[in-house]
Amino acid sequence: MEVGKNFVYKKTIFDYILIFFLLILASYSFQLLFYSSKNDNYVVEVYQDNKIVYRDFLSKDNLVYLKNAVVEVKNNKVRMKESSCPYKFCVNTGWIDKPYKQIVCVPNKIYVKILSKTTQGVDGVSY
Repeated sequence: MEVGKNFVYKKTIFDYILIFFLLILASYSFQLLFYSSKNDNYVVEVYQDNKIVYRDFLSKDNLVYLKNAVVEVKNNKVRMKESSCPYKFCVNTGWIDKPYKQIVCVPNKIYVKILSKTTQGVDGVSY
């Protein structure tokens, strides 16, 4: 007789409890990742030619007029409203509202990023 050939696993109440808690943990992690961060402490930085030309809170609505472009900050989001670059990748990026997103316009040497005042230092270290 072979061991495990006709083995049938029967689910118990503890299996269902484990699955329930894993689903709750996954949904809570998803909520923390995407919905819990507030935009009140986010800062927008706009660079042109490697020099910072604008820095203010994301919650403050403003239009930033640059040499060849216009950056719009509105409703806790930022976008490149207009640009003179040929392909308009920066304009087509659309609105960004999280610190890990960015807008880059290579022909005009413009870089827009959002910083979080709560995250300081190194995220991780690789050896």
